[in-house]
Amino acid sequence: MKLLSPTESKRLNEVMGFVFLAFGLLVLFSLALAARQADWLNILLADATSARTLMNVRVAHDAPLPAPFDASSILESARTGLPTVSKVAVGSMKRLAFAVRVPVTVDGRIKYVLSVSNDTATTDDEEDAEVA
Repeated sequence: MKLLSPTESKRLNEVMGFVFLAFGLLVLFSLALAARQADWLNILLADATSARTLMNVRVAHDAPLPAPFDASSILESARTGLPTVSKVAVGSMKRLAFAVRVPVTVDGRIKYVLSVSNDTATTDDEEDAEVA
């Protein structure tokens, strides 16, 4: 059995905290179908320096995590400290989607980028309703 160093343990605790938060948000918004966030498809957490996916709420905890789509928008958010929007692509749920990415600061520096994937069909419906 390998023991984690204090640094590894702290990082694992941070990531697990995001996992529980993300699952809670996904469940909350899945139940509230009338809520504006009903178009959220997924929540992801990536490392700010490499854009490597650390958490994906749609992937089992023991399964390998896929590489993020449009890693450049993750790295841009980490570099600038500002939210970014990814390119539109067909996601894992076979729907056109884009991600809104937000940097996460821990101990005064950006360590992660949190992303929420959104369904473009729902966004288009909302735009049509606002125009009418």
